[in-house]
Amino acid sequence: MKKIPLKDVIDVIEANLITNNDVDVDKAYITGINTLEEAIKGDVTFLGSKKYSDQVKDSKADFIIINEELFDRVKMLKDKKFLIVKNPYFAFSSLLSEFSTRPVKTGIAKTAFIEDSARIGKNVSLGHNVYVGKNVVVGDNTAIYSGTVIEDHCFIGENCKIYQNVVIRYDSKIGDGVHIQPGTVIGSDGFGYVQNGGMIHKIEQIGNVVIGDNVELGANVTIDRASVGSTSIGNGTKVDNLVHIAHSVKIGKNCFIVAQVGISGSVEIGDNVTIAGQSGIVGHLKIGSNSTIAARSVVMNNIKENSFVSGFPAVSHLEDMKLKAHIRRLPMVFKKLKKIIDFNEKN
Repeated sequence: MKKIPLKDVIDVIEANLITNNDVDVDKAYITGINTLEEAIKGDVTFLGSKKYSDQVKDSKADFIIINEELFDRVKMLKDKKFLIVKNPYFAFSSLLSEFSTRPVKTGIAKTAFIEDSARIGKNVSLGHNVYVGKNVVVGDNTAIYSGTVIEDHCFIGENCKIYQNVVIRYDSKIGDGVHIQPGTVIGSDGFGYVQNGGMIHKIEQIGNVVIGDNVELGANVTIDRASVGSTSIGNGTKVDNLVHIAHSVKIGKNCFIVAQVGISGSVEIGDNVTIAGQSGIVGHLKIGSNSTIAARSVVMNNIKENSFVSGFPAVSHLEDMKLKAHIRRLPMVFKKLKKIIDFNEKN
């Protein structure tokens, strides 16, 4: 069981301890982290929304991370110990790594194969059966897990975590602090073909993929290389599992792209864009910064900045909701119309 001094927790999350019980901060420890419902004695938990306020009373957690506004709702619970912060969820998430049991990769496995021309930084870890190609650069403190293939002329930045069975194809560029989950493929050929003489001919894909700093890619993501130039993902963008990003796509900074999204070739996406699950974007479109695309939308036209769209085809969310409301009323309209028709036929 891992024990973390309470004073260290208070320092990490910059909290103010409020309690009616005697607590010796220098001697108290936290031994776990969990939800309000599942926490046990010794745990720390958090309240991030007023809709869960009723769970505080029955929570067995020793300490509850909370903000001042939510504390006003539960401060009558005199037996509870609270850690007051500005952003409870962020504070809670900051502690998760302290209690993580995730395996930490160390050293270079005997079965890893590194080409002579590759340059490996300090404190790099390579798992079993990792292949590092010619002229590859791997930055300091990067961990590459078992079965991953990094082809020739790739650049991998510092402090990256590349998990099992990832394939990074030739000439791809990965920034610092990038996390890539198992099974992802970066730099596969784009879906580029041309018809001539009744035949379908492959267009050679000679571009690459460039991924910025602090990007996270989920499991089984596929990112195609550009036919020429680069397919690029900006700093801080987060991509969920099973997302496909086609050739020559440009994605800005700090975007959220949720599971099963498909982005067609040459789409340009601005900064701070959210694309919800199972949405699709037709090729060669531009998506303005600070926009949101609702789940299962199909975008067939350019989207201006600060837009919120939904539907198939995607339109403004307000318009889409009005259309759906009218559709739901159709059975009633048909019923009334039938009565009118029947009445007219009888008379």
